[in-house]
Amino acid sequence: MTESHVPGSEPPESDSSSEELHAVTDASSARLGGLAASVSRAAAGEALSRDAVMESIGGTRGIIESVLPGLVFLVTYTFTRDLVMSVVAPLVIAVLAIVVRAVQRQAIVPAVSGLLGIVLCAVLSLLTGKPEDYYVPGFITNIAWGAGLLISVIVRWPLIGVGVAIARGQNMAWRKDRPVYRVMRLVTLLWCGLFAARLAVQLPLYYAGAFELLGAARLTMGVPFFALVIVVSWLLVRATIVSPDAEVNSDGE
Repeated sequence: MTESHVPGSEPPESDSSSEELHAVTDASSARLGGLAASVSRAAAGEALSRDAVMESIGGTRGIIESVLPGLVFLVTYTFTRDLVMSVVAPLVIAVLAIVVRAVQRQAIVPAVSGLLGIVLCAVLSLLTGKPEDYYVPGFITNIAWGAGLLISVIVRWPLIGVGVAIARGQNMAWRKDRPVYRVMRLVTLLWCGLFAARLAVQLPLYYAGAFELLGAARLTMGVPFFALVIVVSWLLVRATIVSPDAEVNSDGE
């Protein structure tokens, strides 16, 4: 399948253009995160695969480091009702994750970021004495991401499209290509919908004090939902941008 030319990029000079795009994507992955990196890989023409999705959500280790602390907190408090023990347990797991990475000489930044997030959740929960407040930083994160993505669509600069353009070394002329602009807008709204759905389900549980249900919702709507939206985004972007029939329309929207 031949890749269509997106406005703002230079025409490929050789058959190695696909490898070059992948190289750009890989170099940008650490900066853009799993979301933008996965969409940019789809835009580069990479076929969706299990390995690609796993890489986009952090791989097996990333999933464990992301899910395990929250699961341990939920289980510990559910069975002990001891808030101090419940917040210390995930902190220990996060520290161990850093130690393991350091011993294996792997990047510790993801694990350190995770530890800082857990510290914030633990401090807030201990200050209020409410286990459900452990999840408040997550609400703030979802509100910030959702609002940012929605605003970007309103001002006609869909953030997913911006991230893909940066990852692929292109300028922002993609906004004048109607098919590309529309799919980037759709994917941006899709991610906005994910964050909104999390808030719509979890905030009522928070205000109702339904700790166990809230914790279960956080786990269920975390990595699984993230992976699902990654898959849908990948398919949408690849079907639109990587197409022999794609037409460039310079009128824009």
